[in-house]
Amino acid sequence: EGLIDDAWKKEFYTNIPTSTKTDRRQLLKNMKEVYQSKGNESSFTWLFRSLYAKEDVEFYYPKTDMSKFSHGKWTLDKSIKILTSTANNINLFTGQNITGLSSNATATVETAISSFAGSLQVTELTLSSVVAGLDADGTLGNFRIGEAVQTAADANGDIAIGYTLGTVTSVTVDVGGTNYIPGDEIAITGGGGADARARVATTQDDVVQVVTLVDSGDGYTVNDAVEFIDEGTGGSGATAKVNTIIKTTEVLIQSEIIDTYKAQVIGNTAILETTIAIPATSNSHLYGNSSLVFTAGIKSTTAKYLDSEGNFANSHLAPGDRIAKQVSIDETTAGQLTQSSRTVTLATGLTQEETLDVPGSKLTYANGNNNIITGFTNNKTLTVKDIHTISDGEDWDIYYKSNTHWGTIIGANSTQVLYAIGSYKRDKDISTFSANNFSNNDSIIVYDVNKTK
Repeated sequence: EGLIDDAWKKEFYTNIPTSTKTDRRQLLKNMKEVYQSKGNESSFTWLFRSLYAKEDVEFYYPKTDMSKFSHGKWTLDKSIKILTSTANNINLFTGQNITGLSSNATATVETAISSFAGSLQVTELTLSSVVAGLDADGTLGNFRIGEAVQTAADANGDIAIGYTLGTVTSVTVDVGGTNYIPGDEIAITGGGGADARARVATTQDDVVQVVTLVDSGDGYTVNDAVEFIDEGTGGSGATAKVNTIIKTTEVLIQSEIIDTYKAQVIGNTAILETTIAIPATSNSHLYGNSSLVFTAGIKSTTAKYLDSEGNFANSHLAPGDRIAKQVSIDETTAGQLTQSSRTVTLATGLTQEETLDVPGSKLTYANGNNNIITGFTNNKTLTVKDIHTISDGEDWDIYYKSNTHWGTIIGANSTQVLYAIGSYKRDKDISTFSANNFSNNDSIIVYDVNKTK
């Protein structure tokens, strides 16, 4: 024991205390294996078993909660906010081109999402293809605060129009009040907006000198007079005015390339010959391995257009088409519906995730008629392709795509489809692979790569 706990301990396991739970004779025999496994989960499990006789060790990797940038080119979202109460035909913005009536700037609206900032309802329009315009004075610029933005007239002669808003970036304190301390959080009221919050940054003799913004709110303009709601702070009597605002119509684009890339032509001489019957595209050369590419038989009698009861030929399936497992929602969770023209109203409403997933899906009414959902205004209000008038609530079903089981068609004939699944995850750090493939008799939805909207 003198050698084990004295001479050999100093050389082979200096930092292991003699009070350890393990048999130090066995420890000495296995020290080579211990040092060879340093740093992995087994070594930490051994450490807690040896020192404390503990078996229930849990491991947490920070990478589990770490964001990873994708390789390639990325951009920041571009959006403007409009006041919902003063807008007309808010549901018509999605997918349309808009023009600023003062700035003459133009853009395409990708989504229109309404939410409440206090009692103020605001609709955020996410934009793409933003182009600056020349105003009446010849000044080039983007959309402006307080200007009207509108779409062109649709097939029914209807247009959507709204007025842009601003949010607070800083506050100038007019009257500092009394009994405040740095860190007090203050709700802001007044001005033309709502939902802004600030925090006391510095004081002098308990009088507010500077505040920092916690929430910039919506609907403010420069020099708006605002008041502080003092409940819970211990202070009173402070007022302020808006010093600067965030121009929510200003477009910020980040075009930095994170990683290098190059354009590579996909193809070979044979398939790209001009005599080929069907033009070749990048989808003609889709490639995968046995972990991701599968074939499945098609039940032709069940294949139908989404808004029709008639069967369609399987030749309509083409390389590049998106394929997804069909899931559904009905009145048991979202309540019964009524419809006027192309607007559908649900009694209870969808979840936020469901509102994002259902555009493009099939709505079936209790009488067996079908419709296509084209967009949503909020979680209770949807827009559809065809006009119906339903005054009384009735049962319904929405069939839409799953976000957990999906893939891309590589090729198909009248009896089979070849597809590559995209619903998989590969963890390169710990060499694990998992895939969510389709199962026998799954109902699926196919999205035509040649269609838009």
